[in-house]
Amino acid sequence: MAEERLPAGPASARVAALLESAPRFASPPGLERMERLAAALGHPERRLAVVHVAGTNGKGSTAAMLAAILAAAGRRVALFTSPHLVAWEERIRLDGRPVDGGALAAALEAVGRADRRARRPGERPLLQSELLTAAAWWLAAEAGVDWLVQETGLGGSFDPTNAVEAPRAVAWTPIHLDHTRLLGRTVGAIGRDKAGIAKPGALAVSAGQRPSARAALEEAVAAAGGRLRLAGRDFLVRRRRLLDRFARGDGLGGVAFDYRGPGWRLRDVRVALVGAHQAENAATAVALAEGLAERGERLGPEEVRAGLARVRWPGRLEPFLEGGRIWILDGAHNPHAARALARWLAGCGGAEWTLLAVGIEKDVNGVVRALAPAGGRLLPLGGGWGGFDFHPAGRLARLWREAGRGGALEAAASPEEAFRRLRALAAPGERLLVAGSLHLVGAIRPLLLAAAAPLGRGRRAVLDDAAQFHVAHP
Repeated sequence: MAEERLPAGPASARVAALLESAPRFASPPGLERMERLAAALGHPERRLAVVHVAGTNGKGSTAAMLAAILAAAGRRVALFTSPHLVAWEERIRLDGRPVDGGALAAALEAVGRADRRARRPGERPLLQSELLTAAAWWLAAEAGVDWLVQETGLGGSFDPTNAVEAPRAVAWTPIHLDHTRLLGRTVGAIGRDKAGIAKPGALAVSAGQRPSARAALEEAVAAAGGRLRLAGRDFLVRRRRLLDRFARGDGLGGVAFDYRGPGWRLRDVRVALVGAHQAENAATAVALAEGLAERGERLGPEEVRAGLARVRWPGRLEPFLEGGRIWILDGAHNPHAARALARWLAGCGGAEWTLLAVGIEKDVNGVVRALAPAGGRLLPLGGGWGGFDFHPAGRLARLWREAGRGGALEAAASPEEAFRRLRALAAPGERLLVAGSLHLVGAIRPLLLAAAAPLGRGRRAVLDDAAQFHVAHP
């Protein structure tokens, strides 16, 4: 196992320059521009078997799990997700590895040339999301992969990924309130937007949903001529349990569960991702695999077990051991994700320290109320850094004191300062939680990778290609 090498050099700088100069949003939304761009590129997406995943939380994990299952079956797989933690190249993975920076820069330039051919006079520049989606399709097709598993970036109906005309399967993870200014003020409205990925002929699978979201999905799938395969009705999770890695009761070794679907009965399925909620995400991926197998794909329980045992998804309840301290990184950035994190945290005894930043557009009250009771003392990080705006640190500290049992430290000025301070304050054996924003996780994670230290007593810290922590004997 080798330590993960983070992208660097002129190619990565070129990628960042191309993408960071592109606008992020446009109004009104629509897919016509993306459809013309796909045609100008020669429709690379039509050369791929596509699975399209939408939802509020868990869609990246679910997509990564399905990609791992397909890879375990000997398929070549591209995985397209967002956001990234450290570098843009992470968003497009070919055969499990982030795309090379030079290849991504070349793809973005090819997309730019195609857009100049297809662009109408006076049209706006391509959005970041359009550039990346088209580049992902082009790279996957050029690499000759069999499958593309892609998640929506925002919503569903008007996300650039939805320009795929005939996906093999579509799936939804739990739908909750998030991005309400853009997607709608109710779960039903957001569900209707995300339901827009339903397509004729596509297998349709959903995690458990609130009634209004479920109704929107059922209606959209029925209108496309299909039937929704729904968790809790058509497939079930049974005997869910956490697995230990570091110490008794930590639950840092993943999750195991039994799966019952229309035809498959799988006992003791083990997932190499932390958190009880990952059983539900895994069950959605297994239901997708079962449905695809029913349609003739060579997938079975053996491939499911092998893929889920190997899956990695950095920055989501990801543990590190550094100097005897246990760091837990999770990008929980909305109340639903924070509640899932809080349930796991309470179940393993809580954290002594929490480093928290919450994006300015996020529900800071809901996030803090969920995390504070088991989060120990808070080190808040607010203001603007890394090109993003966050809720003020003073507000985080006030809400934390009101909602939890721990106090708050003086705010940190940067993620680097916060990391140094927590390493000085935390004792060996204590847990440190980093949460509230994937941008914060992305800033802290490279510092942890660089600081991984010997564990003593003949053991050493090893980081595999996905930077998942293991304890290994020499």
